[in-house]
Amino acid sequence: MTPESIIKVLCLCLMFLAPTVSATYFYDTEDIKQRVISEAKRQNLAPSLALAIAKVESNFNPNALSHAGAKGVMQIMPRTAEQVFGVNQGRLFEPDVNIKLGVTFIKQLLERYE
Repeated sequence: MTPESIIKVLCLCLMFLAPTVSATYFYDTEDIKQRVISEAKRQNLAPSLALAIAKVESNFNPNALSHAGAKGVMQIMPRTAEQVFGVNQGRLFEPDVNIKLGVTFIKQLLERYE
């Protein structure tokens, strides 16, 4: 194989792998905590409550998946995401989407049940 053909093959491989590689992110715990705090403040919810829920539900893991099917940092059920919020369940592993839905849902429950 010539060097040019090797480069062409590598470029083709990168084209096919790029979407997979670029869609894989690493979020450290401190980053997730800051996102939870920011969203809680934005929605006027006690950050300590949002952090406690995220800790217990997923230990701040945006890729958490429960045996029941709940996904992400705040452990949102796919059906809840789609039927209550109109959000495609495929987006539940996106930390910002998941945290926003989780905080919004907590606020709704607190208002409903005081």
